[in-house]
Amino acid sequence: MSTTYPSYSDAAAQLPADARWSASFGNPGEGGYCEYHRDQAGRRYIISNGKWCDLGTEWTVQEA
Repeated sequence: MSTTYPSYSDAAAQLPADARWSASFGNPGEGGYCEYHRDQAGRRYIISNGKWCDLGTEWTVQEA
């Protein structure tokens, strides 16, 4: 289960301090955009604004 946030910056603020960007897919501002981040322990986090067909108005952060 993931929590939703109203903006990308709110979602990104939930990442651990040592998490670093590793990949992104899609176009920022469009539905289906997601970023992958990893922390030093190797845990992966995904910031996403929904499926490609959605408007992408809510952001989520998940540990994967």
